[in-house]
Parts: sequence; C-alpha cells; structure tokens
Amino acid sequence: MKIVFCMASKQIAANLQPLQSAIIRPDLVLVGTTESFRQEGNHLFQEIKSTGLLAKQIDILDETSIKQLSQQFEKIVEEYFESEIIVNLTGGTKLMALAAFQIFAGYGYRCFYQEYSTGEIIWLDDETRISDHQQNMKLERYLKAYQFNVEKKQRLSEVPDNYLEYVALITDYLNKNYEKNISFISKLNAHASEKKLAKEDLAKIKFDYEEEAFLEHLMKETQMFKLKNHTLVFDHVDDQRFVAGAWFEVVAAQALKNVDKIRDLYLSVEIAKSTQRSTAKTYQELDVMAMLLQKLILIECKTVNWENKKTSASDAIYKLSALGQIGGLNTLACFISLYDLPASAKTRAAENNVHVICGKNILQMTQQLKKWLN
Repeated sequence: MKIVFCMASKQIAANLQPLQSAIIRPDLVLVGTTESFRQEGNHLFQEIKSTGLLAKQIDILDETSIKQLSQQFEKIVEEYFESEIIVNLTGGTKLMALAAFQIFAGYGYRCFYQEYSTGEIIWLDDETRISDHQQNMKLERYLKAYQFNVEKKQRLSEVPDNYLEYVALITDYLNKNYEKNISFISKLNAHASEKKLAKEDLAKIKFDYEEEAFLEHLMKETQMFKLKNHTLVFDHVDDQRFVAGAWFEVVAAQALKNVDKIRDLYLSVEIAKSTQRSTAKTYQELDVMAMLLQKLILIECKTVNWENKKTSASDAIYKLSALGQIGGLNTLACFISLYDLPASAKTRAAENNVHVICGKNILQMTQQLKKWLN
C-alpha cells in the first residue's frame, strides 16, 4: 500500500496538489494535524476525501518538542512499516518537517517538498523533480482548498460579439493617441456610470467633434447605446456596465490569455467563503482570475482618473492585496489601471507585493504580463 504523510498548514494547496501526480498518488493519506492548525487540518482532510482518496487524521500532540515529534513519527513507521510511505515536508512547522525528515528518511522512506517559485515537487534523496501534477488542479478546486466557492464566472468565449467589437474599437482608438484619447474614456465613464451625475453636471462633459464621430461609429458597430442630445442612452444595464469600465476586464483577460501556460481563465468572478455560521457567506468580486501552473493569478482593473476620484488608488490596491491572501503563498496579484497611478499608490503596491501596469504601459499589456509572470 502506498501512503502519503502530510502535515497541515495554511498552505493547503501544497498538500493537495502533489496528490494529483501519477507518481505520488497514494492509496491512503495521513494528515498530521496540530492544535494550532486544527481548522486547516480538518478542511484538508475533507478535501482529500472528496477526491476519492482514503484519508486519516493523526493528532500531533506536541509540535514544539523534537523529542515528542520523533517518538510520534516512529509510531507511524511501526504501524505502516510494510507500506511504501512518502512524506510531504511542505506543510507543518519547521520543527515538524525536521523531525519528520530525520525519522522517515532514516528508515529509507522518500521525502519531498513543493518548491514555491516553480511549484515543482523535489525529492530530497536525489533532488529529481516532478511537474506532472501542475496542470491537474482546476481553479475552482484550488479555491475550494481555501474554503472559497466560485459563485459566478465568465469565460472569454462567452463574451458577446458586439462587446468584443467594442473592445477592439476602443483599444485601437487608444493605441492611435493615448495621451489625447484617454480623456474620452473618462467622458464615457461619466455618461455610463450607475451613479448618474446631475443633468447640469453631465451637460458640462461634452464630446468634441472628433469624439462624437467616433461615438457614432461605436454606436453603429456595437448597437450598445444610442446618442440623444449628446448623451448616451442605454436599453440594457449590462451594456451600460460594460461601457462604464467592464470592457477593460476583457482587455486584461485577452492579454493574459497570451501568456504561456495560462489556464482556467475567467473574468467577472464572484467567490464566496463560508463563515462559522453555515448559512452565512462573505462574497468577493475579482475582475480576472486564472491559474498559471500551480499559481493563482488575480487581476483588478480600473479605468478611473485617480486625480478626480475621491477613493484613492492606494485604497484599491490595499483591497487587492487583502484578496491576495486567498490562495496562500502561491497567489500573484496585479493591479491594472488605465490611468497612471500616484507615486504613493505605486509604493503601496510594492510594499504589498502587488504588480502594477498603469498609464501608457497598458498599451503593451501582453508584454508587461509576460515579463511579470515568466
């Protein structure tokens, strides 16, 4: 019988992903759980069972004593001596990993850990690597490992054709003259905003002759709005939302799709996490989500002009950095802004490990994403 022994920690995916490898996939998983990681251990145990594998929890009695840990690991060896035991050292505490390696490797059982930056499994005895597990865990399953369920999502293939045409026309318009045409987006935002400006204020936001000509072209090609008295009129709320900024999510998703090894790419994602009360859920929305090998990619997109916005860019980045905790250490977050960011916001992003693509750099978004991720 093949057995995998792992130790619970906050990095739940690092204990789940290796089980997808054809080389490692066991008959039984032993989940070592300490009191400090009781919740994570219980959740890991349930997730393993949901994959169809047999699982058993083992209470780690004293995670602070190398002597007690060694004695407990010796008992595991005695109980399963005739089996093939594989030990995942990625989880648990450093002391637990040290004790586990000393005992299990001492008996000739193989031990490995999952390397953070590449996601590869590395055997400690000969330093060979395994990567056949990296494409197996779907985004929904990865999020479920951290107690998040995907409530709503959209594939690029599900974006209506007239929306894609709108994106193509707008991006081409920006590419022609970013500095001049960027103000056109702010005017569109004002006219399409859910929080309508007063008529007298909206009347002050006028399109020039060239912009009106482009608006007429947009209207004809996309059928998303009508022009009435120099004002945009929408028949459908979804069209209004798209013009108000959701189009930029599609731009980001299209750019991310061109990055090598990107998979499970979705936009307009709504996720929910169960609370201690079974009937209560907390909801979060993210513009773009995807998997890159074993890493979770989060992207937030903004089309606002931060100079005229009451909410600061730093606040928006702080919110994204908090959401970046969703998938543990293997989560990468990116903030993409149509307008340039203030220096303070860029500093806040760097401090919180949030990558930024902003201002004129959005014209090379695909190249910028490839540089960041590869």
